[in-house]
Amino acid sequence: MKIRYLPKLFFPLLQLIFGLGLLTVFIYGIYKFTVDFKIELLIQGILFLSFIGFFSFHLIYNFLYYIKIIRFEGNFFTVFELHKLKNSKINYNKIQGFSTSEVYFGKYLWKCNSIVIYTETKKTIEILSNYNSSYKKFEQELKKRKIKYYGFEEYNTGWHFREYKFNEK
Repeated sequence: MKIRYLPKLFFPLLQLIFGLGLLTVFIYGIYKFTVDFKIELLIQGILFLSFIGFFSFHLIYNFLYYIKIIRFEGNFFTVFELHKLKNSKINYNKIQGFSTSEVYFGKYLWKCNSIVIYTETKKTIEILSNYNSSYKKFEQELKKRKIKYYGFEEYNTGWHFREYKFNEK
């Protein structure tokens, strides 16, 4: 029996629309900056385009990075990651365990719950509650399969990506 957990649509769609809107403003700004060039607006234009470009990239990247489609199939666990455009098929016997955590966006501005799954191949998969429609059912499914629960894990930031507590180095 296949059990599929689709992503939530409202928050990621809102984030994508806002990011694409800012990307449109960025492209339009570059067009206006090159066609109607005025030397008086050089510094302001560069700063504005840099800010809008960075902000739109950040929103679209987060949308692509966190969206995942999860499926349980017999002895396998399949995760489709949008930012890689590939399916990861993991056997239940190859999962070391999982933990729960909270992810912070900004300095305690907004947070959401997450499940962190550790595999024997040192791969870490993180599922966020704001991007997955059946977060609680997903956690119950892992416990039903008797996958080891490591407990609550504090959020630790790394240089570029998050550092996970239960990863063996």
